[in-house]
Amino acid sequence: MKIFRLIIVLVTCLTLFLLGFAWANNNLREVWLNTTPFIGVVVVWIILATVGPIYSANKQFKSMSSAQTPINFEFTNDNVRMETRNSTAQTTWSAFAKWREEKSVFLLYVSAYVFHLIPKRAFAPGEEDQFRQLLSSKVKKR
Repeated sequence: MKIFRLIIVLVTCLTLFLLGFAWANNNLREVWLNTTPFIGVVVVWIILATVGPIYSANKQFKSMSSAQTPINFEFTNDNVRMETRNSTAQTTWSAFAKWREEKSVFLLYVSAYVFHLIPKRAFAPGEEDQFRQLLSSKVKKR
């Protein structure tokens, strides 16, 4: 995402530079006509680069029925147990790289970009604080 932002900034700066150069040389119409196709391609590329991954992820999620089934988590001092209608997995705490807390979820990271999303609404009153303490003792916080 940082590279994407950098490209947008560079293209914007280049466009402004060209328009400023044209303005200074009283050549604005010619430069605008020559750069319009370039700007159009960049705008289309930015739209595709933004919308494409979202569309693809949404399509993949909808096509995977196993990804849409509820997951039951069980947290102990030794491991995390995840169970769905089709599978069961048990993972030791050392397999988790980090954790992060958001407004309505806990994110339990297996790697830099792969995580388990645990909604806070799944906790009974008081359990959320216990879970936070367990995470703090077992996994480093981001």
